[in-house]
Amino acid sequence: CALQLAKGLAGVPEDKLANVIIAYEPVWAIGTGLTATPEIANNVHKNIRAWFATHYSSDAAKSMVVQYGGSVTPETVDDLMKMPDIDGALVGGASLIGSKFARILNFKTN
Repeated sequence: CALQLAKGLAGVPEDKLANVIIAYEPVWAIGTGLTATPEIANNVHKNIRAWFATHYSSDAAKSMVVQYGGSVTPETVDDLMKMPDIDGALVGGASLIGSKFARILNFKTN
């Protein structure tokens, strides 16, 4: 992740980060239907925020929007969205089925 962040954000000043959204999707999750555990996904998101704190500032790290995108489904969305460092979901195939997408949009955190 660190190399991708460094290359992708090269030349982007901190005052432009409000226009940036980071999406993390494990390579092994692409097209597989597999989802990282909420704890693993949150840990990666926490490390992404740490990268922003190191390369920009703690304010930048706190304000970054970091979404998870590894096969988010109605069955996994609630637990993922309970995690403190996951700010949203990048929904793939489940967005093609209205009832599934509606359930994801109406996730529950309690």
